[in-house]
Amino acid sequence: MTVGVAIVGCGAVTRIVHVPVLGMLADLARVVAVCDPDAQRASEVARLVGGAKTYARLDDVLGDPDVEAVDICTPHALHAALTARSKRGGTCWSRSLSPPRSRMGSAWSRLLTRLVGC
Repeated sequence: MTVGVAIVGCGAVTRIVHVPVLGMLADLARVVAVCDPDAQRASEVARLVGGAKTYARLDDVLGDPDVEAVDICTPHALHAALTARSKRGGTCWSRSLSPPRSRMGSAWSRLLTRLVGC
C-alpha cells in the first residue's frame, strides 16, 4: 500500500531534490497532486511525476481524498503556517511529511524513516 502524497511548492528544489527522492520511494509513495500558485510550475512538476493533479491552493489539496500526506516544499518562511494548516486538515506532512491517518500508519512510518535517512 502506498501513501498518496501532494507536493506543495514547485520550485527548483522540488524538481531537483524532492521529485527524484519521491521517485526512489515509489514502493511507498505516489505523488497524486502538486500545488503551486504558478500554474506553469505546477504543470511541469506534475509532468515530472507522471501526471499528478494540479492545484493553486493548499485548501483544495487538503480537500482531495487521494492526498494522505503533504510534502511542503515552499520557502522556509512559509513552512510553519502551511504545516499547521495541513495538520488541521488531517494530512501527514513533511517540512520541506503530522501523525498519520490510522490506516496508513505502517507505510507512513517506513516512508518517513526513508525520507529522514536521505
